[in-house]
Amino acid sequence: MGPCLSSSQQLTLLWPFIRKEIKDAILSIPNHKILGPDGYRSGFFKSTWNIIGEDICKAILEFFEYGELPIEWNYTNLSLIPKIPNPSTTVDYRPIACCNTLYKGISKLLCSRLREILPDVVHPNQSAFIEGRLIGHNNMIYQDLIRLYHQKTFSPRCIFKIDLRKAYDSVSWEFIDHLLTKLKFPPQFYHWVLALLNTCSYTPVVNGHHYGNFQGKKGLRQGDPISPLIFVLVMDYLTRSLLYHTQYNQF
Repeated sequence: MGPCLSSSQQLTLLWPFIRKEIKDAILSIPNHKILGPDGYRSGFFKSTWNIIGEDICKAILEFFEYGELPIEWNYTNLSLIPKIPNPSTTVDYRPIACCNTLYKGISKLLCSRLREILPDVVHPNQSAFIEGRLIGHNNMIYQDLIRLYHQKTFSPRCIFKIDLRKAYDSVSWEFIDHLLTKLKFPPQFYHWVLALLNTCSYTPVVNGHHYGNFQGKKGLRQGDPISPLIFVLVMDYLTRSLLYHTQYNQF
């Protein structure tokens, strides 16, 4: 149930990137962002763009042409940020992915295309990370629903409380592949997205020390520019499922 991509939207996603877009994507990364495993902040690329800019553009355009991402570009430092003053267990830390600058540039380029079509595909009740929508509107609607929850004159209803942090960390990549296919994303685009997911590997960093390396298998990375937009599509599937079951009384 719900809208899928039209042929014009598919063409929008596949419109060739130009060098100016690549430059703007790299230069838009703030200098204060934590550096990735390559050891270079975005400030290095900005200050030396007149020297290395052409090579960077060629490398990124080659990814979009062939769809193959060098594994080294997707090495990720996993920094554990304390959520409370005196953490004592693993759940007291928030894992933040520190990606390489070149990877962030590619991810930002895909985001620039994805943002153009999301407002037409995603249900209006999804407000976070969608251009032209404010998450505060949902907060006000929620308050009104709770205030009127016990009135008998309204239709039957229920409230779900979902732990989005756990959902974010456990999203199945196979499901994302299936979801993008059903929404009629062009194969070339979702192959780019899956290349970003399938090649990632993590190195935990605790107190400035690196501990081993392991391959990612599921979930989305906090710190990856495209992750919030993919999660919006995942949550929209939940919305579509609820609408379907309420319409056909299958609860």
